[in-house]
Amino acid sequence: MEPAESAPARAAPEPRGAPLFLRLWVLALLVGLVPLGALGVAVVTVNEDALRTAARELHLAIASDVRHAVRGELARVEEELEGIGQLLLAPGLGDDDRRLALAGAKVSSAASFDHVTVYGPDGARAGTVKAGEAPDPGSAPALDARLRAALATGTLVPGAVRARPAAAAPPPAATLGAGAVRAPVAAAAPSADALAPGAMPAAAVAAAPPASPAAPAAVRPVLPVFRAVIIDGAVKGFLATELRLDGLCATVAEVGERRLGTRDAVLVVDESLALVLAADPARAARRESLAGRGLFAALAPGSFAADFGAAPDFDEDGVPMLGAVETMPDLRWAVVVRQARDVAYRSLGTVRRTVAAAALAAALAALAGGALVARRLARPIAALAAASGDVARRRYRGVGPEVTARGDEIGRLGRAFDRMAHDLDASERRLVEETKARASLSRYLPADVVELVLADPGRLALGGARRDVTVVFADVVAFTRLSETLAPERAVALLNELFTIATEIVHRHGGIVDKFIGDCVMAVWGAPEARADDPVRAVRAAHDLRRWVETANRKWRADLGAEIQIAIGINTGPAVAGNVGSDKRMDYTVIGDTVNVAARLEAMAAPGQILLSDATRARLGEAFALQALGERTLPGRRAPTPVYEVRA
Repeated sequence: MEPAESAPARAAPEPRGAPLFLRLWVLALLVGLVPLGALGVAVVTVNEDALRTAARELHLAIASDVRHAVRGELARVEEELEGIGQLLLAPGLGDDDRRLALAGAKVSSAASFDHVTVYGPDGARAGTVKAGEAPDPGSAPALDARLRAALATGTLVPGAVRARPAAAAPPPAATLGAGAVRAPVAAAAPSADALAPGAMPAAAVAAAPPASPAAPAAVRPVLPVFRAVIIDGAVKGFLATELRLDGLCATVAEVGERRLGTRDAVLVVDESLALVLAADPARAARRESLAGRGLFAALAPGSFAADFGAAPDFDEDGVPMLGAVETMPDLRWAVVVRQARDVAYRSLGTVRRTVAAAALAAALAALAGGALVARRLARPIAALAAASGDVARRRYRGVGPEVTARGDEIGRLGRAFDRMAHDLDASERRLVEETKARASLSRYLPADVVELVLADPGRLALGGARRDVTVVFADVVAFTRLSETLAPERAVALLNELFTIATEIVHRHGGIVDKFIGDCVMAVWGAPEARADDPVRAVRAAHDLRRWVETANRKWRADLGAEIQIAIGINTGPAVAGNVGSDKRMDYTVIGDTVNVAARLEAMAAPGQILLSDATRARLGEAFALQALGERTLPGRRAPTPVYEVRA
């Protein structure tokens, strides 16, 4: 029997799977997008951490700067009050009129207050010394025992910030006497021993009338401050004044605008969370309360007794914010810095968009090139990750040419990263350099000139430019003969005192001190920055210097048995202004015939006389009373020069 024919074998089922193209496409996407996605997350995370750290450090640094500015202002006021107290109450300073003149000059020259109220050792008010046309402050009739006990330690004690009516505009500088004190003499004549050591000088203070009501629309914030006058270990009296806070408000606004781009970024509040300093002084004058708003919702009133600093995140009116708080326990104040988070992290959005664009480009490249694109992505990814770690460690080295030289999206990311690293490095270096330069230059130049030099460092290069300037020479007449009668130490001290005040007067009127030549001061207006009224500023400065010397001579006659006189020459015209010297040592100065004429006019001037040329006179208008002295032939010049004198 034949075996049955076997059935044909069944065909194996065909394996099913994704096409190779699809697998390579997916593999290319995975190889290209996964590392790039991880890098993107790492870059964003690292940059966010670095930016958060940098922003917090910046905010804390700003808060610290404002805190130092406030304490510096209080220290300066304390020093000025100490000097006024010594003038009024220390023994051996002469009669009441002399004490009044010296104290009045001190009050008039104070930048932050315009009166000082004097209290006796028992706390009863003795009177007030005022400067210029300052209104009567309406001081308290007496100091309570607790305040006197606090003042007995010899430190400055601040009060609570309050609003004060804004003073009317002062009369023109040409009509005010330097150090003028509008304090009437007390009705009762002083006794013969009124100025015995430690006694209250009767003519130096006057009873203060009651304060007039302030117009609600014209107020400024003021900080009452008190200080004891301690002589030979005993309290001889107390001084009180009101520190105008407008200047500190302007400082707060300037710091916020310059460092964070908005004037309202920095505030100072007291322990009740009421404004003390703000860009708008009217808010501080109103004592606007910030309790429960934004960052202040987490701050409890009365929590500023401890010294601490913090940089929290918070929401303000629904807007995410970054901020910093630094307390001032001695004042029970706190400096608060605020900045919108999206502004602080603006560069992070650019990085995110760049990473997203790079991811999309990588996906397209994976579709077209597969493994080749994936391999080429490995090196730049590693370089970007390493550079991101360097940024986190504040080493801004960039990613290198192997990434930035590429023409694709990874190259764009690398170049954007390099620009970011370079900008962070430059910003940090510029901040350090500006801080050092500002500290150095502020000893020689006015604040506005320092800012001009920092904005354009090329001004410090060798060379010069032709400018229209006004030059002032002020020379001590017959100082050689005076120095023959004085010890060298006293002669130097006298010159230093004169030069210090002269520098302050020149800076206050917008000029710069070019140099000191022996006992002569050379000052310049119009360089490095020119103003339309430079000649007027120069003559006002000379006028103030002459009046100050007249006032100071009373002290010098008493202390040294001698007085000095100055002769001043002023000329206006073209000159070359710039840095002269070498790369190692240079001086900013002006050179030209204009300088020579000013020097000749000073040499011609009699003691106490201010002479100016016709070129300067033509720029003054009717601002000063002048007397024509006719034409004079100056040494070294052929043509006669019309000369004018500034009358006292």
